[in-house]
Amino acid sequence: MSENIKETLEFLNLNKDIKERQQLIQDYIACGVLDRHKAIEKIRELQTTDIDITLATATVQIMRGAVILECADDNTLIENLQFQINILEGKLIDKIKNNNTEV
Repeated sequence: MSENIKETLEFLNLNKDIKERQQLIQDYIACGVLDRHKAIEKIRELQTTDIDITLATATVQIMRGAVILECADDNTLIENLQFQINILEGKLIDKIKNNNTEV
């Protein structure tokens, strides 16, 4: 696979992951109801597949203590989703900066 295609796919995947988490948060704000199952699924998905999020989560758990997601309240789940969004947005900004400097 060419490097350009790989970069485009990574960019699109980051955008998709951000949008999915933002939508869960927006639905919660608008309706006051969180799809807990989907939120937990999304949080775990990146905790196990994205090394940056895995490491950041481990660091936060050391400082604050681990949270059992199924027992967490809605606000804690929203905080976890936003935490992941922040990391993903940082990665997206880095990709954009790197692509602009390579041109």
